Amino acid sequence: MRYFKLPIIIVIPLLLILLGGGVLFIIWGKRPPSDEINRVERPSVEGPSIVETPEYSMSPFFLPIVDIGKEERFLKIAINLELSNQEVSGEIERNLSILRENLLFLFKRKTVRELQEDKDKTQLSNEIITTLNSSLQSGTIKRIYFAEFLIL
Repeated sequence: MRYFKLPIIIVIPLLLILLGGGVLFIIWGKRPPSDEINRVERPSVEGPSIVETPEYSMSPFFLPIVDIGKEERFLKIAINLELSNQEVSGEIERNLSILRENLLFLFKRKTVRELQEDKDKTQLSNEIITTLNSSLQSGTIKRIYFAEFLIL
């Protein structure tokens, strides 16, 4: 009988301790994972939000241009288009040959002097946008960026 009392004296307090620990665990909730314990709160740095706008890059192409009194010159141009929506990109792909031909007619009317002057680059950008938008239906080209503009 003596051997029977000893396990009861040891087992009952251990069970009470485990039961109490389980109750405390349930009451206080789970302990956070170790990565949350060691996480250092950093001040949030808020900057301007970057809005992705759909773009389309036209591959470079060569065009003959007029240089009065001199031999024939060429313009190598590549432009990136900022689009009003993503659907315009598909429409550009489907009508790329028409759009490039419209640009060819636009540049054929320009002289080397008109193309070289910086003040005319803004006007030229607007003319390109107007020319291209006249052939689009699902959206518009909002802005263009010259990736290459070389007169050879």
